[in-house]
Amino acid sequence: VFPHSTTMEDAQDAKSQSNTNENKQNDTDKKQNYIEVSMGPQSLSNEEMQSKRDKVMAERNKKLQERMAAMAQRRMKRSATSSSKQQKEAIQKFVKEFTATYDEIEDDIAKQSTHDQFKQLKIRAFKLESHLADNASILPSYTFEAKNKMMTNLKNKINKVQTEVAPKPKFTFSQKHKNKSKSNSPKKEQENKTDEKETEKEKEKEESSDILKKLGINDNEIKIENQNLATIYKECGSINGSDVCLSNLINCTISICDNIGALRMNNIKHCTILTGPISSSLHVEYIEKSTIHSIMRQCRIHHCKDTKFYIHVNSEPVIEHSDNVQFAPYIAKYPQLTQNWEKSDVDKNINQWDKVKDFNWFKQQQSPHWNIIPESDRLKVAYATQEQDNDEDDEL
Repeated sequence: VFPHSTTMEDAQDAKSQSNTNENKQNDTDKKQNYIEVSMGPQSLSNEEMQSKRDKVMAERNKKLQERMAAMAQRRMKRSATSSSKQQKEAIQKFVKEFTATYDEIEDDIAKQSTHDQFKQLKIRAFKLESHLADNASILPSYTFEAKNKMMTNLKNKINKVQTEVAPKPKFTFSQKHKNKSKSNSPKKEQENKTDEKETEKEKEKEESSDILKKLGINDNEIKIENQNLATIYKECGSINGSDVCLSNLINCTISICDNIGALRMNNIKHCTILTGPISSSLHVEYIEKSTIHSIMRQCRIHHCKDTKFYIHVNSEPVIEHSDNVQFAPYIAKYPQLTQNWEKSDVDKNINQWDKVKDFNWFKQQQSPHWNIIPESDRLKVAYATQEQDNDEDDEL
């Protein structure tokens, strides 16, 4: 028995049905395509198109500005990194040179055998210490303090070894004087010992002066000290480039209208001090409730309270152990100011009065120990004591 099989007519009907279904599917697809096209959005009005276009452009501009801001931020970071790198390299270079020179001096201590050799070694140590002071503005405070302590230890070591190996030559009388001294009375012997001590002191003074001269420091310091309620005026030519020391002054007005080599201030209270150009540095210790007008290459301020500085300075001022220190540009005037300035080593075009470095503040934020005097609170001009009514004064 064979399985059931379709007849020829059944096969034709199946084929016809298949074609019909296929045609229906094609019609359906066409209809769907037509419907999709016919359901598309209608054309927008000009106003709607403009609004859409503006929205797209606004988004583009926003993204563009964000990209530009990000690029600027990256450039700033690269610039800061570069600046920080340069500063780091400068510090590393200084430390390397300082350490090499320090080690050379320390190694040479044991090689010295005479008084003159030790004197030359001290001069090298003084020069290295001066080099350290000149670079204080670029060094972190902890680095400067560490190197400063190293210098103190080095000088103490030199003095100690010199005392053991080559002490200072003592003053001795000639043989003739020695023979006479045998018959002298105890009183005469005591007088001779006193003379010997005085002579040793004079030699020490001459030796110190010799070292200072080789370092370019003037030891003939002009002193103004121990004054209360005094008004002191130094005219042009009275200082003539000498170093000046102001100490123990209370309620005083000091005007120094001349070139100064270096200026030291110590223990100043309730004073007003005006000076001409200082060729090297201003060094201040223990000052309070005072006002200073001065021009200098370097400025070092220690233990200062409630004091105003109107200054022109070529390097960054340094403060330490101070509070409420205020700064503003130099505004003083006196007749020979221009003439004095030309003779000094101070650059007129460089004034870093507001670039103060606080050795007791390690954060990036502004130190709370100093501030800039607001323009509304600044003095407009400061006159030398005896020149207040002179209209022909020179000024900065």
